[in-house]
Amino acid sequence: MRALTATNYDGPAAMALTERQTPEPGPGQVTVEVSYAGIGFVDGLFASGFASVPLPFVPGLEVAGRVRAVGEGVIGLSVGEGVAALPIKTSGGYAEVVAVDAGLVAPIPEGLDPATAAATCTNTVTALAALRRLGDITGARVLVHAGVGGVGSQFGQVARVLGADRVGAVVGAKDKARAAADLGYDDAYLRADMTSVPEGAWDLVIDPVGGVATSAGLAQLAAYGTLLRIGNASGAPAVPIDSTDLWLRGVAVAGFNLGAWTALHPQEVGADLRRALDLVAAGRVRVEVTRQVPLERAGHALQEVLDGATRGKVVAAVQSRRSGGAA
Repeated sequence: MRALTATNYDGPAAMALTERQTPEPGPGQVTVEVSYAGIGFVDGLFASGFASVPLPFVPGLEVAGRVRAVGEGVIGLSVGEGVAALPIKTSGGYAEVVAVDAGLVAPIPEGLDPATAAATCTNTVTALAALRRLGDITGARVLVHAGVGGVGSQFGQVARVLGADRVGAVVGAKDKARAAADLGYDDAYLRADMTSVPEGAWDLVIDPVGGVATSAGLAQLAAYGTLLRIGNASGAPAVPIDSTDLWLRGVAVAGFNLGAWTALHPQEVGADLRRALDLVAAGRVRVEVTRQVPLERAGHALQEVLDGATRGKVVAAVQSRRSGGAA
């Protein structure tokens, strides 16, 4: 089978198509013939040497396609069924076929197109899992940095679904402020004018950016609020945190990583995957696929994601020679 493979750490654009052995499902697994693979920021980090993933490897943490084969002990999934999947334990989604734990595979709801299903898996599931872990946010005031980005846009919408009272976004440009309004945010603030964001006013601040956003987010928290770090898109060094300030104001700093959470709680993540797909299919959460690229161009598109040059979600269309096209 064809797979887009990282053979060095020279970045996403250095990845190349290779021929690899088609995987077979082990016990508790299924294999999926991939129609679409979501292109995500973390894939670009891994291709650039973050975490030193052993070479060679095939990135790709979210896919949609059809079940190719079912391993021993798997029930509830059938060959040929349209599914979305999270191969987050081993990656491998930038390929014609990927093996995935069956608990991290979910049928695509009726009416949801597979490209959007693939784009739902990591970001929407991250938002659901991370916010549910924090507990009840009914009535909360929630601020999301990079609020119209791939993951930020999902946190804003999912927070609303879970009962948040007011949701604000910090964005990088005026056109993104308009996009924030379209996503249902109550307020949008420009990153260049961080002083316009009310301080001491938010029960929950979501930070996928790091650096200045982390420092600002701490000041933006209301008493007994929580800053949730979900990434470091800026690449900035770690921000020192004053533990005495945490004590005096009663605020908390938490982190969330979907890969680590999945390793500990795969059944919960599988349930969140199904719920995420249902929310998107019902129109309660919007996932915007802004571009599709062929698999051989996915590395270049991934570099654009790393550079912050994309909006919404980009997916790779994986053309299977066996089926004559995307499923």
